[in-house]
Amino acid sequence: MNLTRPKNLLTAGLVAAGLVTAVASSPLLPATAAPVQQDTQNRSDGCRTQSTQPPGTGADYQLVSGGITRTYRLHLPAGYDARTAYQLIVVYHGRGKTGEFTEAFSDLSKLNAIVAYPNGVLGDEEKQAWQGAPYSAKGSTT
Repeated sequence: MNLTRPKNLLTAGLVAAGLVTAVASSPLLPATAAPVQQDTQNRSDGCRTQSTQPPGTGADYQLVSGGITRTYRLHLPAGYDARTAYQLIVVYHGRGKTGEFTEAFSDLSKLNAIVAYPNGVLGDEEKQAWQGAPYSAKGSTT
């Protein structure tokens, strides 16, 4: 498969993931994470717990939500310091893709931000999808 890299971040996000949600106070364009504004009253000191995951790497994790085991890939920026607040970017992959695929294609992990790539669950045709779509897996009622 020959995939050419899009020229800008907006195209990369839309083509690779179909939807990019930035949980941040500023837009993603241009292709750099905006600096965290220094708000002395509401400023985050970061999580203050050093991760066992090395800075500048992506790693796979899982959790259980609504009785369904969910997986996600988490990328920490190079130079990650638990005492520093970082923006969080959540990137949703397209149907039949994975967070790992989207990370490799989108280049969003190059930003100085924490980037989470959650994975959908297997729906019809055994393709990963997000709950709520007509072809997605049925969710828990609890």
